[in-house]
Amino acid sequence: MCWLTRMATAGAVDAYTKAEADTKLGTKADQTTVDELETTVGTKADQTTVDELETTVGTKADQTTVDADAAALRATVDADAAALRATVDADAAALRALVAAMQMPVTVDSAGDVGRYTSIAIRDNGNPVISYYAAANTALKVAACTTADCTGTPTITTVDSAGDVGRYTSIAIGDNGYPVISYIDRDNTALKVAACTTNDCTGTPTITTVDSAVGIGVFTSIAIGDNGYPVIAYYESANTALKVAACTTADCTGTSTITT
Repeated sequence: MCWLTRMATAGAVDAYTKAEADTKLGTKADQTTVDELETTVGTKADQTTVDELETTVGTKADQTTVDADAAALRATVDADAAALRATVDADAAALRALVAAMQMPVTVDSAGDVGRYTSIAIRDNGNPVISYYAAANTALKVAACTTADCTGTPTITTVDSAGDVGRYTSIAIGDNGYPVISYIDRDNTALKVAACTTNDCTGTPTITTVDSAVGIGVFTSIAIGDNGYPVIAYYESANTALKVAACTTADCTGTSTITT
């Protein structure tokens, strides 16, 4: 009898202990459910890590938006780069064409033996005007270009043909816009100046002998002073000296001031 009572008492205690454990921990069935959930979703620790990652990086939806924005930005940058390359290529091609055109010589005058002792100046219209010696007829000539690069047909004029004239030319543009040319008269060993009366030297120029001393006028160079009057530097071969003739009028008529 006592043995049976002890067995019953022990069984009752075990049952109470199990019931209490089930209440605190959950039944085996409950634990199975928890295990399945952890397998599917992850433990609380795992979920905490996911939450932290989403907070730091963003959800998958956020990442998709970032990827789309990055792709759009790359496309814009690529398009801008392509447009810039196209512009640079076009500018480079235009520059090469301009350089090629500038390097292509233009024949301005080919009527006989012409083109020695050249000098060039730019007129007020931006077009060049060139003085030179025509050996074929021993004359001073001027070619006034009709374009900035001298393409097209220039206006060619014989300015002085009285004897062997036109060597060692130098040309400048006066304040009135008309060319003024210094050169030598070889027959008379004289320094001469031709002041054109139009901007292309057509018409009748004003021709003046500035210095007629023996053996002068070689290697002439002309410029326009602040007063609008031409000043000419040249070599006097007789005395092997540098001379300067300062004109007292815009066309060098009258008596020039000559200095050795």
